[in-house]
Amino acid sequence: MPDKMNKDERGSNTGPRGEASKELSFYQSGNMASRQESNYQETKEFLRSHRNIRLARLGYNCLELHERLGLCYSDRPWTIDPDGEGTRYQLVATLAQDAATKAHFYLMVATSPRRHLVYGQLRLLVGCDAERLEMALQRVVSFLQNLALYLAVNRLNQAINNQAKDLLDDLKETIVLRLDDFPIDQNALEMFRSANV
Repeated sequence: MPDKMNKDERGSNTGPRGEASKELSFYQSGNMASRQESNYQETKEFLRSHRNIRLARLGYNCLELHERLGLCYSDRPWTIDPDGEGTRYQLVATLAQDAATKAHFYLMVATSPRRHLVYGQLRLLVGCDAERLEMALQRVVSFLQNLALYLAVNRLNQAINNQAKDLLDDLKETIVLRLDDFPIDQNALEMFRSANV
């Protein structure tokens, strides 16, 4: 005879199945959080250790300013504080990390003997305008410095979020990935079919 379950047990996350689902969800979010932390720390350490290079110094300054803005947890600056304004103005809250990541990526590419990334059968050529990246990083640092002063007496607003969006767009244009050496064969057809499902 099957075990009888009341409605609450069937519809909730309690019981053996519900607990496993909660644990899996917690494990997945924990893995993502630890990956975010390690990515943030790795970028910060890389930029700190290369501060003699202007781009690294600018990227590092972005993270230092970001940590003082109060949009993220002070002890976990890679995580937006849900009680703060960072959740409403996510572009502002993520701008510094995006800028620092772009600086880190460029410097890794610049010091690598290869100028391409390989992902499966895809080969991507990496192009970057270092001068344009430097100017974009300078604008981000200036924005964050002014924002720190602004937030001392004001609150974030949509106009500031729009400025952050413009800066993110500028950063996005500094690094270009171009598909190279991709054979148009059955694998390409399969990729296209699966992408359009």
